[in-house]
Amino acid sequence: QSALLFRRILGMARRSNFFKKKSSNLSIPLQVNQLRSRFPDSKISFTSKTLQWTGQLQPTPLSRKYTIKISYTLGSRPTVVVLEPKLESRPGENLPHVFTGDNLCLFEKLYVEWSGAMLIAESIVPWSSAWLAYYEIWRATGFWSGSKASHPIGGSPKSGQQ
Repeated sequence: QSALLFRRILGMARRSNFFKKKSSNLSIPLQVNQLRSRFPDSKISFTSKTLQWTGQLQPTPLSRKYTIKISYTLGSRPTVVVLEPKLESRPGENLPHVFTGDNLCLFEKLYVEWSGAMLIAESIVPWSSAWLAYYEIWRATGFWSGSKASHPIGGSPKSGQQ
């Protein structure tokens, strides 16, 4: 009889999403505050559920400066685009580790390397800078120093997913 009771309780817990991992997305105002405090010269526009951050990154002291834009909607994965200078391919090669629209491929969704519980200022921004350093090495040598993980060629990040 206790086994039957346990199964009923377990069934109720499953139906109530008790066992589902709860996402604890950081609020947009918190993300904005952290980005502003670390990058005071950047530009930010936001609503209660979205933000757009535009700032400059220089991956190494010898690197050029890049203007990037991060777009983020609460509950989705951030997208990152280099606004200036325009990213260029090597002759006869496609730009590596980008999605449609030249959105940078910064992390592997399969391994849950990023979640909405992480600060964009401590993850997406430095990962973008690292990507730009890998890009500069690739332009000079043809060797991509970053992740070798494959992703859909030209595929775009699914909206509403992290």
